[in-house]
Amino acid sequence: GHQGGSPDLAASMRAARVISSELQRPVLLESILRITMGTAGASRGLLMLRGGDGWAIEAESHASTARVDVARRTVTVSGDPVQDDVSMLFSPAVFALAESTGEPVVLDDAPKNGPFVLDPYISQTQTRSLVCMPLSRGGAAGGMLWLEHGLSAGVFTPARVENLHQLAAQAVVPGILSSYVDV
Repeated sequence: GHQGGSPDLAASMRAARVISSELQRPVLLESILRITMGTAGASRGLLMLRGGDGWAIEAESHASTARVDVARRTVTVSGDPVQDDVSMLFSPAVFALAESTGEPVVLDDAPKNGPFVLDPYISQTQTRSLVCMPLSRGGAAGGMLWLEHGLSAGVFTPARVENLHQLAAQAVVPGILSSYVDV
């Protein structure tokens, strides 16, 4: 019988726990992004962490190339759409909402429905499905997971978002925030 993907989640959890206990930072970030993208069905992902100098994109991955870029890029996330340094990597407005509420922002068909139809990033990239999930251990978010699927609407179902949430809480957050981020 099909159990709705729960074996996948259990396997992802085990993999992420092993990874977070063993690897060097760039490999750790790369592996976390791969696992979370696979769990969610994303075509592109960003992992952002808050450090002493503010937010930085620590890893970026595209499912199509199977490559993960772990060159750290500091980004200014003020919610000001004029800032071109981040505007084509992700939406500062979506990021700001997730950061301020502490809750995941999930968009099912971003160019057509919802509050971000006119967002510069979404209107330019036409990214259809999107989830921006804060990563925290109580208190303010120390990390942010940005996952998107450019071509398909409704990719990030409530079940997938819940799986991501569990994966983040049990494996991702302890792995990255305890080691690297002053939360």
